[in-house]
Amino acid sequence: MRENAQSQARFDTIPAVGARANVTDRFTVRRIIISTLWFSAVVTLAIWAYLDNWWAFSYAIGSVWMVISFLALAALLRIITTVMKPNMLFIFTLICAKIAVVCIALYWLFQIRELRPLGLVAGITTLLVVILLKAIWQSLFERPDSRETRDE
Repeated sequence: MRENAQSQARFDTIPAVGARANVTDRFTVRRIIISTLWFSAVVTLAIWAYLDNWWAFSYAIGSVWMVISFLALAALLRIITTVMKPNMLFIFTLICAKIAVVCIALYWLFQIRELRPLGLVAGITTLLVVILLKAIWQSLFERPDSRETRDE
């Protein structure tokens, strides 16, 4: 019993976990994914209109792969932050497996001759660009008091 109280106290002292930070919030993850998919769809259509089909297909594959990787990372973070006494060996194994799958899949994607490497890289970085743009938008145009009421 005392061990559970200590582990709960340890998690409560971390602001991101005790407050259920936006990183593990399912609503925030869903908003990021939806924004990324819409942004990727518009950019894919623009690339298809100005370049050829393989560039657009490469960009779309990179974007979808990064969204899948982000969902896996969000699931791992959710497991780490919600379990009171996480099994560190299990979490370490999951993280290593995720890294291995990502590396093997990216190696395989970059070996396909028809896919354009620059299109894949642009697609992979799209999620980071969307997160950066959302952060800039919120810091510039959102009132500080509206963030406080939304978090409660």
